[in-house]
Amino acid sequence: MGDQVSWRVSATYVGAFVQSARKFGYFDALASHVDPAARAMLDGPALEAWWPGQRLLTCLSTLADQHGAQAVREVSIDLSRERMGPLVRPLVSVLLMFTRSPLISLFSRTQTLISSGVHGVDARFTPANSTSGRLEFLLPEPVPAVMAEVWSGVFDVGFTLAGGGRIVSQDIQPRVHRYDLQG
Repeated sequence: MGDQVSWRVSATYVGAFVQSARKFGYFDALASHVDPAARAMLDGPALEAWWPGQRLLTCLSTLADQHGAQAVREVSIDLSRERMGPLVRPLVSVLLMFTRSPLISLFSRTQTLISSGVHGVDARFTPANSTSGRLEFLLPEPVPAVMAEVWSGVFDVGFTLAGGGRIVSQDIQPRVHRYDLQG
């Protein structure tokens, strides 16, 4: 697949990924087993403003091969809580002060909220009622199932900020990751 994947991840996201991988002790093994292009991204996240999504996929797949999908989930939750979450919390806090349906209000803005970390992935939220709805991540190319673990960080921060919530069902396809949410 190479670097032709049309979606991109920000230097901020990659830097957060590196910090979280280091925190859990995964970085050295990961960095020593990825291809040179992915290694360059891990070694110098700030050298590019936006990196090809394929390089992140390489890192996620390698991390999952080495330590399991739970390691990808662990890193994703940490980077969302500790590194990316603080970027969106001020905006979200103001937004949630003026709503009766925090889950709906928050997840209907997922596209805006993830834009600091990813471009080229379309996030669509369709409310079912005042406390539930469906969130879909539409990817421009097929991706391995391990990519769905990245969204666990988005949900962790989102449910925390919304004051609760849960995934009641999910359907992970190569180009669409679909989640039914309940507040």
